[in-house]
Amino acid sequence: MEPILKALSEKTAILDGYGNQIPPIADLARKGKVNSGMVLGGFLFVGAILLLLMQGFAIVVTCYTVIYPGLLSIRAINSKVKNDDKTWLTYWLIFGILNVAETFLGFIFYFIPYWSWIRVGLFIWLLQLNGSKTLYDTVLRDFLNQHKDLIRDFISRFQVVAKDAAKEATTAISDPQNVAKLVTGAATAQAKVNQVFDDPQYPTLNVAQ
Repeated sequence: MEPILKALSEKTAILDGYGNQIPPIADLARKGKVNSGMVLGGFLFVGAILLLLMQGFAIVVTCYTVIYPGLLSIRAINSKVKNDDKTWLTYWLIFGILNVAETFLGFIFYFIPYWSWIRVGLFIWLLQLNGSKTLYDTVLRDFLNQHKDLIRDFISRFQVVAKDAAKEATTAISDPQNVAKLVTGAATAQAKVNQVFDDPQYPTLNVAQ
């Protein structure tokens, strides 16, 4: 039991500052001879379960995959250890790639059975089992190194296209009396974005290369 309490104490230490500011939680921690972060974490865990039972699945997942890593990232920024910064930069890189994939390829994930639960399992692996470092070292690092010039060129071209599209859209929106301009601005923005993806001279990223 003692090793478990010690592990929980280390995991919830980040919450101590908040738990100490809440008198009832601080009192419970003193009576139970544990850190206040553990007590606060217990309440948060129970609250998360209740949210899950009350159709709050998306809220719970957001707290676990965004808010919790965000707090740890802030602590990493303020610490003098450099390795933890790299750990969380790697996590946010993978988080961003997954969100981009779900944005543009959401219809594919929709057909994967139990994808929402698989996604939760993936984040547990990334956060608790150092999966983000493993995934980066075994897959992403080589892929990014092989295509870094292509990715840099793509970002540069897309920035130019986005700037022109935003200018067109802003011009249309600034004149709310003219609906035709708004429609034209939206169409122009879409056309300019399509230029990046439809240009036959622009090579396609291929992991197998």
